[in-house]
Formats: sequence, C-alpha cells, structure tokens
Amino acid sequence: MAISSRTVKRKNGNPKYTAAQKDGQKKKWQPKIHGSPKSRQPGWSWLFELVAHDCLGLTFFKEFFQHAFALYFNLQKGKPRIVHWDGHDLAEWDAVHTAAAGALQQGWDYGSSLKLLGVPVLRARVMGDGQQVAQAQFIVRKWGKLGAVALCTRGPVWSKSLSPEAESIAYKALKKSLPLTGIRFMAVTPEVPEGQVHGLHPMRRIMSGMSTVMLDMAQPISEIRAQLEGRWRTSLVSAESSAMTVHRVGTN
Repeated sequence: MAISSRTVKRKNGNPKYTAAQKDGQKKKWQPKIHGSPKSRQPGWSWLFELVAHDCLGLTFFKEFFQHAFALYFNLQKGKPRIVHWDGHDLAEWDAVHTAAAGALQQGWDYGSSLKLLGVPVLRARVMGDGQQVAQAQFIVRKWGKLGAVALCTRGPVWSKSLSPEAESIAYKALKKSLPLTGIRFMAVTPEVPEGQVHGLHPMRRIMSGMSTVMLDMAQPISEIRAQLEGRWRTSLVSAESSAMTVHRVGTN
C-alpha cells in the first residue's frame, strides 16, 4: 500500500493543506500547521517570527522592529516647524535675545557688525503652532560655487523651554531650509551646560565645547586690565589707539 503526500499552497504562497492519496483515492483534506503552535496575532508578528526563527532569535528581532516602527511613527507625529529666513524685526529680535540672556554671537548688532566687514550673515526664526520657538544667527563661509558652511555660534536662542525631541525637530527644520546653494553644511555650538540633554546627535560632534571666562565687573577697570593676559592687554591698547569708531545698532 503506497502513501504519498503533497502540500497545497494558496495564491500568496503560504502552505495551508496537505492531501494524501491512498490506493489512488483522495482522502479528505486536513489542515497542516507550520511553525510555532502558538496562535498567530494579526499584523507583522508572523513576519518577525519567519525572519528570526533561524537567525539571532525571535525576541531580538521583535524588539528591534517594534522600536524602529515606534521611532518612525513618533517622528511623523512631531509638529512641523516653519523657518523664516527674512522679514525679521530688530526690536523683537533684541527682546527675545535679552529675555533669554543670549550670547553676544546671537545678537543683532554682532551680525550687523560682521556684515559691515563683508561677512555673510543669515538670521532665522523657527515657528511652531503660530508662535516663535527659537531664533538663530549664522555666519556663512562660502567655497565659491562648490558650497558653504553656516555656523551658529552659541545658539539658537530658545523662546521657550523645549524637550530634546522638540529641539531636534527645530534643528532639522533649520538644516533642511538653509538658504544656501551647492553642498551645504550647518554647524551649531549650542549654549548648553556640560551633561545637559539636548536635541543634537552626540555622534556628530565635530569640535570641542567652548569654555567661558567669568569676570567680576564690580572691580575697578584698572584692576581688570592688570589681570588680563599679556597678549589680550596688548591687543586692547592697540585697538584703543586706532581710529576705530563704535556704532550702536542694537536696541539693548
């Protein structure tokens, strides 16, 4: 008595039933279960099990794909940011800069001074839900028609406190909308204390963090000058004896 079996597949290729022939007669088809005896859940679970069965383990692949999908959909749910690169108001810029105790390099007057020296300067305001969340001033260095790099030193200046995830969305919006041609690079050195979480990727760090020297301005000017490093003091004397003229361009 010869018995043979064959596997019958659906149109999509998944095995479903086996048929047995005995003495040339077909018996009633019986379902044949493949893989884990556990009941299958709808969705992508079966795909994870199929890929991971003989590889690194089912748990590893399930957790990997679950985290990947969660990260993707969370990024998609992030509120979009609109970046304005022109139409700024001097008084409003200075008001945000003063309220946040912004750095000198993010001041309007600092950028205007560099423009007078022929340095390209870009200013941006990042908007979210109709309100400004950040402003940033960039110094641009161009490499002819090849491209340019925009450096935001000690910025952006945040109009309100944001989570690292929200900051990351703002950084990406600035980078994506950067109004430069050719190969574009954006470098940011944020005013963030060491150890504080921020929205920039730690593996993309390209320069050392800056150090700040604190001076007690309550001391007499003569004592402050005497405490300056020699080269700084020489440069200060040289500047004072030059024909330099100071122009006030800011509001603060």
